[in-house]
Amino acid sequence: MLILPILVVVLILSGVSVSAGADVVDKQEEIERIREEMANNRASLEKANLFYEQSLTEVRVVDDEIRKNEAEVNKTKAKIETLRKNLDRRVTYMYKTGPSSFLSVLVLSDDFTDFLSRAKLLSYVLYRDFDLISTTKTLRAGLDKQSRGLAASRAKYAKQLATAESLRKELYQQYSIRNAKLAQLNKRAAGSNDGKFAMARAGASRAYVSRGQSRTGFVFPVTGSNSYVDTWGAPRSGGRRHKGTDIMSLKGTPVVACVSGTIGRTTPYDRGLGGVTIYLDGDDGNTYYYAHLNGISAGIGSGTRVEAGQVIGSVGSTGNASASAPHLHFEIHRGGGSAVNPYATLRSAE
Repeated sequence: MLILPILVVVLILSGVSVSAGADVVDKQEEIERIREEMANNRASLEKANLFYEQSLTEVRVVDDEIRKNEAEVNKTKAKIETLRKNLDRRVTYMYKTGPSSFLSVLVLSDDFTDFLSRAKLLSYVLYRDFDLISTTKTLRAGLDKQSRGLAASRAKYAKQLATAESLRKELYQQYSIRNAKLAQLNKRAAGSNDGKFAMARAGASRAYVSRGQSRTGFVFPVTGSNSYVDTWGAPRSGGRRHKGTDIMSLKGTPVVACVSGTIGRTTPYDRGLGGVTIYLDGDDGNTYYYAHLNGISAGIGSGTRVEAGQVIGSVGSTGNASASAPHLHFEIHRGGGSAVNPYATLRSAE
């Protein structure tokens, strides 16, 4: 806060009245206070998002286990159905020809040796039938028990996920309100026409609404309030692994070109895992993938030239994203090859 006494002296020496200077200082103090509140809120938001991602991972793991178990249950059902058909045929045959028994075997046998052969075969058939029925019932009972257990686990994790989403939503609302208030204060501080509030404007220009361009030329892809954690490699449905960073933000928050380049291709309709997507071929030789967009900006399409920081779309929840958790799925493909973890690059752009 050393900047505040210095700011007062500069304003007085510049001919600004004490009351006007005090007003600017008050604004600057309020900006600093809101900035500090937002920093604390950001830390809380990241913890909530980490909890959310962990819950989401657990739910997806349980979902995969349930699908595997359901496949086993279906196999068992198929075996039981095959057995049922065989038993139906056996009952029909026995109804037409009479029940098979050791007495009937004895009557139908030509001699004792034939009787032993027939009796052995009958015993084997009856034993195999009983063994198959018993084994299948045991297996089915075990799978049913496992299914019930997994369903209970899924309900537990779904409840945990709902709690995390509720917390994240509340934090986003707080963050959005403070973001808007800070932007308003910055606008007021920048509204002076006499140039005597240059230092105030400089101190207030570090708004959290937009990060601007980093020294590397990389611009953070989401311009509004957001939060994200490192989820590279986290389990996803179908045995997949997460190949990007999910930048959580409010639906409709502007998304910008992270570097200057050319739009490679787009998916303007909600389809597939990524929903509405954009591929940006950067002048730096890398390809950047934007997914789950709510929409693509007018004039943005394959072959469009864009500059770093230019709005190209907005945050959404299309594709396989949860409607209650809008976010930008962001990937970096070095040299247009395989995806690499974008987390460090995103952090460096803040």
